[in-house]
Order: sequence, then structure tokens, then C-alpha cells
Amino acid sequence: YENWTTFSINFGVLYLLKSIRFGVDNYAGGMDHTYIEEVSFYGYKASEITVPAVSTLAESLLRTVVYTQTSPILSSASENGYTASASSEQGTAYAYKAFSGNTTAFWEAATAANEWIKLAFPSAVIINRIKMTAASADANKMPDRFKIQGSNDNTDWVDIHEWIDSGTWINNESFSFDFENSTAYPWYRVYVLNNQGGARIMIGELSLLTIPIESI
Repeated sequence: YENWTTFSINFGVLYLLKSIRFGVDNYAGGMDHTYIEEVSFYGYKASEITVPAVSTLAESLLRTVVYTQTSPILSSASENGYTASASSEQGTAYAYKAFSGNTTAFWEAATAANEWIKLAFPSAVIINRIKMTAASADANKMPDRFKIQGSNDNTDWVDIHEWIDSGTWINNESFSFDFENSTAYPWYRVYVLNNQGGARIMIGELSLLTIPIESI
């Protein structure tokens, strides 16, 4: 193609490139011009974005999306208005250990199906992404089919999204799961219908995240 362009982006920190979409315009005479139509990122908001125009027929649209850590780092079951709990806890593998920031400490349930881990927030918050990390051992205990649920009263639960197959896990591996949610809840839980085939359900690390800023 003719008239390719370059673009520069200066970031404080870039966590994850989400997508780049290109467009093609046709000028009189049949010449194609390629331009950047949209660029999306997960990370800190760009401090400066510069995209030289390729044609006068289209404007370059850039969008940055910032995910922030909403769930806390816990060293006990209840801290600073946050409370972690679970349907069951195997030995000393308490629910709060899934929020400890350390995959050698983990939550483990008593069974391999129909178990949940819950986090109560100090106030209602919108959650749009969950990130799970396998523990340093026994990755086959990680969730396979699971739901994210929200509640306003800690009694009635709303299914926000369900994943049928989370993929195959390996030790210390992390996966992020995005979903649509526009409702703020003070209680969230991950309800695991079944795991990867292990004797019990285990989650090394669990993070609940939200999108506080979206700018176009």
C-alpha cells in the first residue's frame, strides 16, 4: 500500500495490548490508503498519543481502557471492610489466602464441584474482569466451569456470566476473564461448578477488577 504511517505512544506503564484495527480508504484512481481506525489497551491511561493522519477521509480513533485492582491483598479473613469467605475450606487453606498475593498460599475447598469463594466489599462496586492464578502445585484443581455472581444482600445471587470451559491450567499460570456488567454489587462470588479433574477445587490467586476510566 501507499502512504503507510507510523504512530508513537508514550506510556507510564502498559499492561496489555488489546487490539489494533486498520481501515482502508479508496481514493479516486483506485489507490488504497491504510489507516489506524482503533487501538485499545489495558493498562494505565496513555499520557500522550500521536497518530499522524493518513488521509482526510477518516480520523484515527484511539481508545484506552484502564483496569484497576479492586479486590485487596488480605492477610486475614476480614480487613478494612473486606471479608473473604467460602462454601468450605480444606484444613488451613482459607478463602482469604486466594487474596494474599502469593500462590504458595491458596484457597482449597473440600470437594471438586459446586463450591464458591466470596468477597464482601465495603461498598457496592462494578466488577468487569476476574483474574485467576493457579497455585504452585495441583493445577488440575483449578476451575473448569464456573460463574461470577453478584448480590445486594448476601442471600439472593445474580448470575452475571458463566464460563463453560476455562481451558487447561498449569502451575502458577494466570488467566483473565472479561464480562459485561453495569451493576454495582457489594458482594461477589466465584461459583465453581466443576474443576479440571482434581480431588478438590483450588484457586491460588483471585483478583476482581473494574474499569473506572474509558476515554475516547
